[in-house]
Amino acid sequence: MYSKYHKALCSTNKVYRCLCNGLVTDGSTPGATAPAGTGMPPKDARVVICGGGVMGASVAYHLGKLGWGKETVLIEQNRIGGGTTWHASGLIGVFKPSLSQVKLTKSSVDLYKELENKGLSTGWKQCGSLNIARTKDRMIVFKRMKAQSVSWEIDCEILTPEQCKEKCSLLRIDDIIGGLWIPGDGVGDPYETCLSIISEAKNMGVRVIEGCGVKKIDQIDKRVSGVDTSLGYINCEYFVNCGGFWARGIGQLSEPNVKVPLHAVEHYYLHTKPIPGLDPLLPVVRDQDGHIYFRENKGRLLAGGFEPIAKPAYEDGKIPASSKDRALPEDWDHFHVLMEQLLHRVPSLGNAVLDRLCNGPEAFSPDCKWIVGETPEV
Repeated sequence: MYSKYHKALCSTNKVYRCLCNGLVTDGSTPGATAPAGTGMPPKDARVVICGGGVMGASVAYHLGKLGWGKETVLIEQNRIGGGTTWHASGLIGVFKPSLSQVKLTKSSVDLYKELENKGLSTGWKQCGSLNIARTKDRMIVFKRMKAQSVSWEIDCEILTPEQCKEKCSLLRIDDIIGGLWIPGDGVGDPYETCLSIISEAKNMGVRVIEGCGVKKIDQIDKRVSGVDTSLGYINCEYFVNCGGFWARGIGQLSEPNVKVPLHAVEHYYLHTKPIPGLDPLLPVVRDQDGHIYFRENKGRLLAGGFEPIAKPAYEDGKIPASSKDRALPEDWDHFHVLMEQLLHRVPSLGNAVLDRLCNGPEAFSPDCKWIVGETPEV
């Protein structure tokens, strides 16, 4: 199975295991250019944020905007952006299941634009997204989204198969019914975004401490009282768990334990070598019926998806802190479900040369929804 799909895509002699930034192909190491978080943590803080990925960075930034910067400490067990942020695929879609999520996403896009205007890199590019439908049921969903878009103030348009082809000439369209075009969608670089947001948070007084892990979270009368870290104890009023796929384990460091229903699974996407003439404003294409997506990335195609049956990672619950130790081998036999669909939807992909297949674990909740808010246990 490996040779079938490997040969179908490339003639290169080597498949690279992804040890670098998922959106960079220069061989850099995740966290190598991160702004250094030096020094020891303070003895007292109002808020301790655990996790230096894009979520923790965002919490730190917004607390800084609220005037809490000098009372906030962000601790990261390894390097900033070195968890799952560095290998995220960077898709940014404004259509979400609820209006509150839509507003958050729109706010994020506004922030990316603001950072870019300041000369801080986020990789934001408004290329739009094209969602295609193979079935009548999927098309009904798109029509409902179009109707919902009016009150949610999202610009979108129902397209015919021929119009889908006009938006993306790479597509095979003989088996699709139509599509949904969302011009306000785009792509970004999660790692660069994380570094830029952290930089702004530090400018507002947030302390960022790298190489600092959590050992225990203390509470008095069901309220957080302090955090014991590998670099010393911090008295605090609030603790924010932004640990990504470590979040479940972090929840178990308090008494009583805080339940965080997450599990890590293997997640794949491939990068091609540069493709001559590839449109830099190629839209993000999502084929949900085929469980796949693809986008342009610096002259290359980045293509992946969410297979119907995921492959669990770290089933013993022990997730390594080091990005090198977390690197998982390619599994072409597992990826073939997505590879078949990608080659079907983009026939020219079969002529591309493979750069690498990235197997980067991601954490998911049972219903794939966000886990956010105050905990009931503490």
